Amino acid sequence: MASSGTPDLPTLAGGVGTSGALPVQRRDTALMAAATVGVCIGCVAGLSLTLAAAKWLPGRMQDMAAWHVGIYYAVFFASVVWAFFRGAARAAAPLLWLAVACTLAIPASSLLGWLAPGAGAWADGALLGVDLTALAGALALAWMARATARRVRSGPRDSVWSAPVRRKESESKKPPALIP
Repeated sequence: MASSGTPDLPTLAGGVGTSGALPVQRRDTALMAAATVGVCIGCVAGLSLTLAAAKWLPGRMQDMAAWHVGIYYAVFFASVVWAFFRGAARAAAPLLWLAVACTLAIPASSLLGWLAPGAGAWADGALLGVDLTALAGALALAWMARATARRVRSGPRDSVWSAPVRRKESESKKPPALIP
């Protein structure tokens, strides 16, 4: 226990107060954040794309269930790998934009099915609610992607959810200009 009565926190590399450097996130924290981003957003994108594919697969594929599973897991695992490769902060906004595109594919497939019946997309007016919900979901995901990108750029530098633009080392060593 620290003298203030609060529990001692694990020391982070380069902690504030020692060298003035910002604390570095622990590896387990960074991995958990990447897993959270990849799994959650990958699930949304994968489900959306498999719903859109449901309008195109009937009559074209013998084993539709296998195709749905394959589409879902391809998007899901690609999202998880991307999140671990890029890190939570740098992967979140691009993955959200992927989820926007996959979710927009649901009403886009219906629209294409109505406008070009020969294209082979299955369209049913009874599923208008699904298409409207997907459209609203895509708009919400786009809002989240923009907010996330802003947070990544300008959030607290010591947060696992922030990745501010780094200055080049040559820029950081230049003396400050005396005349603005």
